[in-house]
Amino acid sequence: MLSRIFNNIFSSRAFYIIFSLLASIALWMYVEYNVNEEQPHLVSNIPVVFRNSEVLEDRELLISSWNPQSVNLTFSVPRALMTKLQNSTVSVEVDLGGITSTGVTYLPYSVIYPAGVNGNSIKVTRSVNNIALNIDKLRTVSVDVKANYTGGTASGDLIAGTVEFSPQTITVYGPDEVVSQISEARVLIHRESLSSTVTDDFEFVLLDENKEEFSEELLSLIRLNHEMIRVTIPIKQIKDIPLEVSLIYGAGATEQNSSYEIDPLYVTVMGDPELLRELNSINLGAVNTLTRKNLTFNANPRAIIVPEKIENVSGEI
Repeated sequence: MLSRIFNNIFSSRAFYIIFSLLASIALWMYVEYNVNEEQPHLVSNIPVVFRNSEVLEDRELLISSWNPQSVNLTFSVPRALMTKLQNSTVSVEVDLGGITSTGVTYLPYSVIYPAGVNGNSIKVTRSVNNIALNIDKLRTVSVDVKANYTGGTASGDLIAGTVEFSPQTITVYGPDEVVSQISEARVLIHRESLSSTVTDDFEFVLLDENKEEFSEELLSLIRLNHEMIRVTIPIKQIKDIPLEVSLIYGAGATEQNSSYEIDPLYVTVMGDPELLRELNSINLGAVNTLTRKNLTFNANPRAIIVPEKIENVSGEI
């Protein structure tokens, strides 16, 4: 009897309606409590960023260091917002517009939330309330660039010319006590078996007055107007070029019965290997055999004119 009563209740439409309603209410209460309830959410290592840095530079000031460089924030937010608040989406910003002198100053920061998050309704607990800034005098110096080339060419008739580079000076911005230590910027160039002129970009290092390379710590405090130096290593070839003249035949003189002597027999030149590849002789001009009584003669002195961009290194003129 009791069993039939329960069967009638459980199989009735009203029971399923009431059961569904109670289940919905229970699910809603669960969501409200576990999803929408505000819970603490810690976000660590949030980077400190600066606003109005250009104003500080206009006043010939700079930040040499700041502490801490990141902060921890604890937000009271519903679970649904936790994924939106991470150290990659949240930052803390310090306004530098009010700084007018050197020394240590302490400034508050603003929390910058990602788009779509209303920060005014979020409670936040900060690991620190202010950022300590060390303000130094900004100094700008011009540093000479020097090139140190080591290496070799592909063969003995090739030589490396004077290394050319640009720019020849770089500008360094940084704290006075740091940039005052810089003596030069050194480009270290090493290339082997060169057979033609090379042009490439090279890194450089900053050296102090003792010719010691700047540490990474000091480099982090300065800015440079150039990061690379454009370097050209000219490769030139030395080649002996035979000298010759053109005979204008007449009065019985022919190629078969005429001859001439040249002293020197050749001239030593230097130039780009590409230019010298096709240069196999230098013609000193024409000689008219009609003006000669003998079929064998010495030519009058002639100027040795080498092609453009090729240098006469033998001294013969």
